[in-house]
Amino acid sequence: YQYSLLKKKIKKLKINNFLKDKRLKKWWKLDFFNKLTNIPKEKIFRKNKMNTATKNDKSLNDANERSNLAGNNKMELLIFGLVDEKTGTTIDCGINVFKVREVLETPPINSIPLTNNGVVGMVNLRGQIISVIDLPGTLNLSPLTKDRKFLIITEYNNSKQGFLVDKLDNIVRLDWSEIKSPPTMSNNMSLTAITEVEGKLVSILDVENIIANLMNKKYQDTIEHVEKVNKTKEYFIYFVDDSKTARDLITKTLDKMQMKYKYAENGQEAFDALMNMASLHGDKLKDHLSLVLTDIEMPEMDGFTLVKKLKEDKRFQGIPILMHSSLTGGSNRKLGEQMGIDDFIDKFNPMDLSKIIQKHLKI
Repeated sequence: YQYSLLKKKIKKLKINNFLKDKRLKKWWKLDFFNKLTNIPKEKIFRKNKMNTATKNDKSLNDANERSNLAGNNKMELLIFGLVDEKTGTTIDCGINVFKVREVLETPPINSIPLTNNGVVGMVNLRGQIISVIDLPGTLNLSPLTKDRKFLIITEYNNSKQGFLVDKLDNIVRLDWSEIKSPPTMSNNMSLTAITEVEGKLVSILDVENIIANLMNKKYQDTIEHVEKVNKTKEYFIYFVDDSKTARDLITKTLDKMQMKYKYAENGQEAFDALMNMASLHGDKLKDHLSLVLTDIEMPEMDGFTLVKKLKEDKRFQGIPILMHSSLTGGSNRKLGEQMGIDDFIDKFNPMDLSKIIQKHLKI
């Protein structure tokens, strides 16, 4: 598949004898750069220079294709490697391409004093100052350093940050049913899911948890401002999120509001539980289920697919379904609206979560 893609691009560029061209051998290994940025390959491989791609460089067709993937319980995973210096091995990790804004060779990083643990500096990316986090160092795989080969720029909750990694592999397309929850005995807060790609296990990191740990005090201070809700009846909320950090924040918020709730840790588990509730209560489900809150990225079934299935079930008519995610890009909101969500809430904002829940419960 990669070979056919490369061959088409070579043909367009009218380059002959491409196998003899050393640059093209690099393109072969890192062809996924073009998928993310749609910029000429020669710009990508200029040593220590950032690419000049902007959001507008991404084609409309590419954006629509990724939206269609999400709507059909599929995703694209960027696979990269982190070197564990204690064992001398490379850990294969992955991140949803939806969260990735750019991938580039590491540019010069400016050191800053008194930073949070894990933040090793900042870069000026076309006029925007972005914090740089050493991912292997943050996960205690090696000492903190700025000397990593690649920088992955991500966006969470309308904020961009860069993650230093040791190696880059490829982009693969997967069905969410192929993404599994980690073993319960792993007890690793930074691991949100696992999958198998070409015979090797890939760890999908809970990047939200890593960012939340760096900003823990901010979130805890915000929860303190959530108030008890004055209500005339009991409400029951069902929510689903694969991130333990996110679940803890939601439960603390709902506890402060004095709401009753249950939760699931992946989309399939939530769907099965909600179907059981619907079978039990039938057309009176609305009297027993007040609101559903779902994440987007989840093992086994993503949030878009979950919402689509619930909205197609008449028993869930009149029950607000809200999306709660750090994927705050416009395409995600638009797709959520197409699926019929009633509202979209940025993650890790307890005050907004409380207000929007009260709005839809009409309290």
